[in-house]
Amino acid sequence: MKTQFTSLTYLQNWKTILVHFIIIPFVNLLLLVAINSQYQGGFSWGVAVGTIVLNGGLLSMGSMAALFTMDRTLKIDREMATQRPYSFKYWFDKIITAIICGVISIFINDSILIILGAPNAVVMRSMIIAIPFAIVGTIFGFVGSIAAWTMINPYFYLNILEPMMIIISGALVNVAKYPNWLRILSNCFPFAQLIRYVETGKGMVGRDLLLALGWLLIGIGIYMYKVSTISEKYREMY
Repeated sequence: MKTQFTSLTYLQNWKTILVHFIIIPFVNLLLLVAINSQYQGGFSWGVAVGTIVLNGGLLSMGSMAALFTMDRTLKIDREMATQRPYSFKYWFDKIITAIICGVISIFINDSILIILGAPNAVVMRSMIIAIPFAIVGTIFGFVGSIAAWTMINPYFYLNILEPMMIIISGALVNVAKYPNWLRILSNCFPFAQLIRYVETGKGMVGRDLLLALGWLLIGIGIYMYKVSTISEKYREMY
C-alpha cells in the first residue's frame, strides 16, 4: 500500500498535495457556482458541495489511472498479465489507494465549506456519499485505463470522460432539465443520482450504484480480453 501512495506524483510534496486536494477543487467550485448563479440568480450551497464530491470522484478516477499507467511505464503490467493477472493484492492496493485519496479530498474540502458557512445537512450528505462516489470514480479509472491498455495514450478515454463528468453528473444543472439526448447520455453513467442526493437529498442512489456495478463488469470483461492478448504476446519474455 505504501508503494502505491509513493507512486502518485501529486503526493510527492506539499505543494502538489495542496494543488490537487484544495486548489483545483475550489477553482472548479467557484467556476460552477458562478455559472449557476447567473441562471439561478443567487449562490447555491448545493452546487458548491456537489462540486466538491465530483472532484473527489475525479481524483479517485485519476489516481487509479495514474497507478496503472506507472506500471505500464515500468512494464510491470506485462509481467502481471502473464504471471498473476488475477492477483487480489495487486488490484486491491490500487483500488483502496484511489478510494482513500478521493474520500480525503471530499472530507478536507467539506470541512472548509463548513467553516465558510455551508449547511450542515448538505455537507453531511456529501460525507455519507463520499465513499460510494470515490468507488464509482475508481471503477471508471479502472475501466478507462484497461480500455486504453494497448493504446499509446493511456489516458485517452479518461481525457474524454473527465470534462464530460461536469455536464453528465448534473452538478451544475438538474439532469431533468436537459434535452432528451443529453438526459439519455447522463443516465448511462452513475453520477447524476449521487450528485442529486448530495444537493437535494432525493437522488436514487441505488440506481447509480447498480449502474456502477454494470460498468465494473464491463471493465472486467475488457480486462479479461486484454490479459489474454497481452499474455500471449509476452509469455515467452516473462
